[in-house]
Amino acid sequence: MVKKKLFAFFLLVLFSFSLSSCHTFSFSEWEKGYLPATKELEKAPSPSLTYDALNAYDEGEFTPALSARGNQKALVVPVEFSDFLFPSDYQEKLETAFLGPNPYFYSVQDYYSLSSYGALSLDFVITDKIEMNVTASEFMKGTSNHSRKTVRLLREVVSSLSSSLSLTDFDQNQDGYLDAVYLVYSAPTYEEHDYVAEGLNAEEANEFWAYTYYDYGANANFSSPVGMDYIWCSYSFLERSSLGADTHTLIHETGHLFGLPDYYNSASFDDTYRNERYKYRMPLGGLDMMDLGLGDHHAWTKYALGWSSPYLVYQEEDSFTVELKDTSYGESIFLLPDSGEISPFSEGIMIELLSLDNLSSLDAEKRYLGQYPLYYSLPGIRITHVDARIVEARRSGNLILKDNYVFGITNDDLTLEPYFYAVGADNDPRNSKEDAYSLLELVEADQKNHLNQQDGANIYYADNNDLFYPEEGKNIFSPSYLGEKGLLHSGESFPYQIQINGIRDLDKGKSASITISRV
Repeated sequence: MVKKKLFAFFLLVLFSFSLSSCHTFSFSEWEKGYLPATKELEKAPSPSLTYDALNAYDEGEFTPALSARGNQKALVVPVEFSDFLFPSDYQEKLETAFLGPNPYFYSVQDYYSLSSYGALSLDFVITDKIEMNVTASEFMKGTSNHSRKTVRLLREVVSSLSSSLSLTDFDQNQDGYLDAVYLVYSAPTYEEHDYVAEGLNAEEANEFWAYTYYDYGANANFSSPVGMDYIWCSYSFLERSSLGADTHTLIHETGHLFGLPDYYNSASFDDTYRNERYKYRMPLGGLDMMDLGLGDHHAWTKYALGWSSPYLVYQEEDSFTVELKDTSYGESIFLLPDSGEISPFSEGIMIELLSLDNLSSLDAEKRYLGQYPLYYSLPGIRITHVDARIVEARRSGNLILKDNYVFGITNDDLTLEPYFYAVGADNDPRNSKEDAYSLLELVEADQKNHLNQQDGANIYYADNNDLFYPEEGKNIFSPSYLGEKGLLHSGESFPYQIQINGIRDLDKGKSASITISRV
């Protein structure tokens, strides 16, 4: 399988969507049931296995990922084709997009500073443009998944920059590879321009999009680091708003640099995938930065990247009430079965309080591009079934085979031979150990299971009705939400009931009162 992470925006070309329903409520009524905490939970320790480290050995090939913590530095290289010139203010637009301030959405730098709660500081150096002296179609002719022209371009660009830049500054971990390169090209996307009419086939034309890829043939050079991880992205994505730079695509693709997979399901486009039960399922409902590129990152994502640690409920007895602040505080709760491993890479239930914070407000108040689903707009509890258990994996030709589950794996255990480690479940059933097992699956409070829509003409997205909040019929999660027997994928019973007592205002953001009981 080619490690190509295409952005989810193309999904909406073929999909119709259901409108996010508007829910009327009296917030003061929600506060009346607020109960004080009877127990203080402890936060989970910082993970000894993180997604960026795991990704370095993903698919059985060494492709070091950009570290998701600390001060990181990346190169941004504008690439200009002779038939599509950059506008005169392109440098200013790139600075707005990567470094800010950005009057439309956040710059990449500002977004990740907020989303990581300051754990990650991204800096970008924007170089002078590279003039290609060929048209976009002339350049792309002859490309394929087995011979990607952008890889060769990456090598040529890095070689040309080695005389004017100290490339070791962009190799923070000193492994002989540049940590990240963004190739922002001047040509429009294949949706905006008919490249087939210029003689390209569909595969060649589809290269004019946004993706994250790797130079698998690169050899480390410690004195003059070479390119490895890179993003290929059209400048036209930045021009989708007249109010500033539209950075949704860049932010989503940057998540791939840290090793994050797409949280959407592309199986619906695969004619060879025949399992109609899972072909059209959207496990997380579209509303996440690694799904449709909306709002903030999921609480589990932040745990797996080492940005925040959830409160841990593990082998607790009886009932107790806790207070949970919203995601702007970096708070969440991870409930594990009695034998669960204390790690992001385990199976359990993630609880987070969503409200209109800075990173989600734009996409909650206005449909992105006028057609995307609205992000969650009311304060409510998002409950997600997480199955991030690690498996031993191996290559068999072009296939990735996922075998036995293993536990206790740390960053120091990662290897390529005789197998590599990977997350067993995936939101795309083709990449999952079992079709039915998703990495992150939204628990729908209304129990309509509309995210499992099986009519390919109608893919439905999450909305406010999928959140839990303190109203009758929407305030209690029980193990039955996981199925009639209340079992996790592992076969273990999930031993907790969750009741939302109330949600109240704080000086900044909101707080929920939640009672957790053994059942």
